[in-house]
This record gives sequence, C-alpha cells and structure tokens, in this order.
Amino acid sequence: MDQFNFIPQLARARHPLSQILWGVVISGMIITLQSLLWSWFIATPYVLMPLGVILTSFFGGGLGAGFTTTVILSFYGLTFPGTNDWVSPVIFFLTGVFGTVLVDLAQKKIRELTGKEVRAEEAERLTFAAASANIGIWEWDIQNDTLTWDDQMLEFYGIDRSTFTGKVDTWKKGLHPEDAEYSNQVLLDAVSGKTSFKLEFRVLHPNGNIRMIRANAYVMRDEKGTAIKMFGLNQDITKEKNTLREIRDLKAYFEAALVQSPAGIVIGDAPNGLLRFVNPAALNIAGGDQSTLVTNVDINRYARWRITDINSIPIPNEELPLAKAVRAGHTSSENLIFIRPNGEKRVVFSQTAPVRREDGSILSGISVFVDITEQHKLMEELSAAREAAEVAMRAKAKFLDIAAHELRTPVTAASLLTQLTQRQLEKGEALDKTLLQRMRVQLDRLSRLVVDLLEVSKLDRGVLELRYECTDLRGLIADCSSTFQIQFPDRKINFTPPQEPLELMIDPIRIFEVLSNLLDNAIKYSPEGSPIDLELQVGPEFVRYSVRDYGPGLTEEGQRKLFSAFERGNVNEKTSGLGLGLFICRGIIALHNGSIGVHSSPEKGSTFYFDLPRKKELQKTGS
Repeated sequence: MDQFNFIPQLARARHPLSQILWGVVISGMIITLQSLLWSWFIATPYVLMPLGVILTSFFGGGLGAGFTTTVILSFYGLTFPGTNDWVSPVIFFLTGVFGTVLVDLAQKKIRELTGKEVRAEEAERLTFAAASANIGIWEWDIQNDTLTWDDQMLEFYGIDRSTFTGKVDTWKKGLHPEDAEYSNQVLLDAVSGKTSFKLEFRVLHPNGNIRMIRANAYVMRDEKGTAIKMFGLNQDITKEKNTLREIRDLKAYFEAALVQSPAGIVIGDAPNGLLRFVNPAALNIAGGDQSTLVTNVDINRYARWRITDINSIPIPNEELPLAKAVRAGHTSSENLIFIRPNGEKRVVFSQTAPVRREDGSILSGISVFVDITEQHKLMEELSAAREAAEVAMRAKAKFLDIAAHELRTPVTAASLLTQLTQRQLEKGEALDKTLLQRMRVQLDRLSRLVVDLLEVSKLDRGVLELRYECTDLRGLIADCSSTFQIQFPDRKINFTPPQEPLELMIDPIRIFEVLSNLLDNAIKYSPEGSPIDLELQVGPEFVRYSVRDYGPGLTEEGQRKLFSAFERGNVNEKTSGLGLGLFICRGIIALHNGSIGVHSSPEKGSTFYFDLPRKKELQKTGS
C-alpha cells in the first residue's frame, strides 16, 4: 500500500482561511468549465457541481472549503441562464452540505488511522532504540498513581508482567534497603519542584541479585504548577559500575605494588611531559621526600636530584633516561649515580622504557632503578683485589727474575773462587789472600740478600721483632757515617751533629739498618766525588733525619713506586740488589710509629728522610 502514502498528506487539515481560499478557487474552476461546456452543448449546470463540492471538501482540508464551494455553486445554479427553478439549487445546497460533512468525517478517519500507524511506528523505533541502549522507559500518572513500564523496566527490576501492579510502590519495593530512603526523598523533591530527578541507585531482585540503575525523569505540570505526570528513562549501569570498580581495584593494587616496591620507580606522562608518580623507594634512594620533587614541570627537569653517569659526568636534563623515553621512545639499561642533598652518592642500576598505546603512540615513560651501591663497592673491591693479585703475580715474577739474577751472581762468583782456591791447594801453592777476600765479599753479598728476603717475609707476616733501647740517635748517625767514610774515602759525607745528645726509645740495630740503607743508596745513585749531606732536625714532637745526594733524581712516578717491594730507582752497574731495601726501611720506620719519604726532581738530586716521635714510651709493635 506504499503507493497510496500520499493520501494522508492530501487529507491533512488546513487553516480556515486556507479552506475558504480552496473553496473559492475550485468553485471558479467549476464555473469556468461549466461555461465552456454550455457553449458546446446544452447541459444542466448540476453535472459538474457535485464533483466540485467533493473535490473541494477533500483537498481543501476541512468543512470551510466544502461549505464555501456549496454556497458559491448553489448561487451559480440560481443564476444559470435559462433556469427558473429554485428547488434544484436548494436540493443541491442541502446535498452539498451533507456531502461536505461526510467527506470531512472520512478525512478525520484517515488522519486518525494514519496517526495511529505513525505513533505505532515511532513507538517501535523508540522501543528498539531503548533496548539497544539498554534503556527502560516509564511513565507515572501522579494524579491516579498509575505506573507504566516497558519490558526493559521489568527486566531491570527482575519481575514479570503478571506481578507488576502498576503502582509506584512497585518501584519503591524494588529499591535496595540502603538506597530506599534517599531515593524516595529525591522522588518527592522532584515532584515538589525542589530538584530535578537524576539519581543512581541499586535495585534488589527477588532472587537476591543486585543491579545498579541510573534514572532521569521529566515532571509534567498543569497551568497551576501541580505535578501531573513523570516521564523517565532508566539505564542499567551495573556492568559499567563493576568495570569502574575493577579498574579502581586494579589501580589500588597497582599503586600499592608501586609504593611497596623496594625498587625506585618514576613515571612521567607523555602528553604533557609532567612527572606523574614517584614512589617512596625512589625518594629514599635520592635522599629526599616529596618536597624534593619538582611538581607540574617539564619532565626534563626530573626532580631536584643530581644525576650523573657511572663516571660521575653530569647528565643534561634532556638526556635523562626518562625524558628520552617519553620524548623519543628510548629504552635503556645503565648504571647511574644519584647525588643526595648531603653529597652522598648512591649507585643505581636503571632500566627505562616507554609505555605505548595499542596504536604505538607513547602514553608515558617508566624508569625503575635499584640501589646497588654496596654491590658496586664490592665489585670495586673485587676489581681492586684482582688488580692487586695481578700486581702481586707480576711482582712475584719480577722478584723471581731479579732474585734468580742477583743470587746467581754471588753464587757463581763464589763457586769460581772456590775452584781457584781448590786448585792452588791441590798444587801445593800458597793461598792467594785476594781470592779469599773476594770470596768473602761474594758470601757477604749473598748473606745480605738472604737477610733482606727474611726481613721482607717477617714484615709481610707482621712478626718482625724490635728491641727497644734508649739510644742516642746523634751518636748512631755519627757511627754510620764514619763507617761509610772509611769504606768510601773518596766521598765527602757531611754531617753536623747537635751539641746535645738526642735520646730516643728505638731499636738501634734496625734504625742503624735504615741509616745504612739510605746512605748506601745515596752513594750508589750519585756521581763519584759528589758529596752526601746528612742532617738531623729536632722538633717538639718529631725528629727528622735526611740524606741528600746530587744524583740524577727521580720522576714523580718513580717516587710513588720507590718504597714498594722489588722497585728500584735509576739502575746502573753499581745498583745490584732485589729492590727491597727501601721497602724494609719503610716497614721498620712504620713499626716505630714514624714515617719515611723522599723529595726529588730529575737532574737535581734526591733527599730521603724519615721522622721518629720524640716520646719516651713507644708502642713496641712486634716486640
């Protein structure tokens, strides 16, 4: 029947003035047509006049159009040429009025049927839209307390149509007990006009299920402002609320995990570039609290924390791992140093990565770091120990090389001299005293090397014994210098002793050993004929003995290594030995609670010195 959908449109009601106009126009058209037909053949004027009344009544859209046409055409019938009958116009008038009324009734019926179809179609559309949106529709006639619910509303409240009373009590009984009082009050306030009806409440089904409902309603009022009806929409938001609750729970779990995490965690937003979250562990590692953070600022500033790389080189703000992750999606794993406000440094292992959305865009960046300061120190200690072990292994190898060379020389020389002596004895020749003297020199040298090795061993094991005596250090230095002056008569050894004796509680044999070693080195490492200057300085707490030579001197690196085992200065043909003398001297002076050192520069000679405390009672370490 779609081809006749135009009929309801033609039959629609029109304005009274429009109806009269339609009557005038169509009457004019009928009169004109009747005049034309009369000129061609003789015909009664009432042939077309009824048709005009019907058409005018239908298309004119009301009684006004039909009555107007009936009056005009009736008058036309009275004045038609050659007509002397007044009965026909009266009959036509009465017939036109009756026909107009019938046509108007037919139009109203068409419009009524069309309205019902339209309303039914609109209702179906509304019902479908409401069901699709999970919305229930209701109406409450307040004056008669008549409640109308659609099927969706019945489902929301867990009841069927047979148990629905159609009273507002049905709604009230379905409310959750904890929400009933508040919801009823909102309803009363909406009816009285205090507030609008917007409400979220829980519904308790007869089977015990609970659903969350969001309701909105409009209150219709009469001309006096009295509420007469309410129209409303309800929406089941149970799933939405459950989802929000799950999200809140997950957020709470997530935040609890972040807060309780022993690792430092910092999160920054990508859209606005601001810090979003910093957990207590991160603040603890950085050595601060919330006040140390820079809030609502560009993430490039990170915080009021100073951060460097593992080599203590400051990292620019824009190059911090989190800033790079947010800006460019950079992922990193590296060791960093956090410098606390008090200057303390904490070493951390940091892992930083961007957090991306499904489309790949960067949502935020997260940096997780663990304090590894103690582990780092341990690794440094292990590295230092490994390096020390390697140094010791190299020193051992070096010692073996030197010891093998140094010990082989006197042993070989003594062996040769022994063979020469044996041959002289076998031949019955007189013994050559020079051979015996040379043999003794080599044996003394061998003995000295063995003694040095034994003393080094005792120093390493901490068992070198000291025998303290109250000794005049001035006299001990004089005896040592006299001994070397006799041995090296071509060398001038200058020493001006103090006028008064200088008595100290020392081990005279060990200190004499140190004096001899320093003087012997000065003679070995300085040009022949150059003088050696000895000096004894007396202070209030310490005395200092120094030996100055005019040899080639030492570099800074040579000075740092000189007192280590198996280290020697500028080696020449007169400087045989194991490189243990100064190492032993340092150990002996340390046992006396003193110190030993050297001042030297290339080509300007060297000054070796040691300081000893003047106090009478010394800690007798090893005695």
